[in-house]
Amino acid sequence: MTFSFGEETDFVLGGGESSSMIEVSECVICAGPLVRRKRALVAPFLATRIWNRAPFCVDLVQCKDCAFLFYNPRLEYEELGRLYRDYRKEKYQRMRHASEAWYTPKFNFDLASSASYGKRRAILKPILQRHLNGRR
Repeated sequence: MTFSFGEETDFVLGGGESSSMIEVSECVICAGPLVRRKRALVAPFLATRIWNRAPFCVDLVQCKDCAFLFYNPRLEYEELGRLYRDYRKEKYQRMRHASEAWYTPKFNFDLASSASYGKRRAILKPILQRHLNGRR
């Protein structure tokens, strides 16, 4: 599968920096064609954590072939690094809880449990198996 990169969308960060998110032109799972479903607002936690700015709009797109839904544009590797830096540690937890009151220390801890991983794997397994052509 090819991973095609389309336009890059520039955003201005709170500190005057700019970031280019990657706009994809095909499905990130099966390389199928995309259709825009709706506009969506980036969660306040993500906008603050990654870009130090107010929430902004992105597209929710769906693959015509496999029906996978995802946000477009996608995060660049540097942005993913900012999001997951010190993931699940106390500072991350406090920042996330400030934006999302339901994200408690217990919820954060439970996400890393084997039961939680098992549930997520069970949901993702049939989706990914259809598109990985026997690869692991």
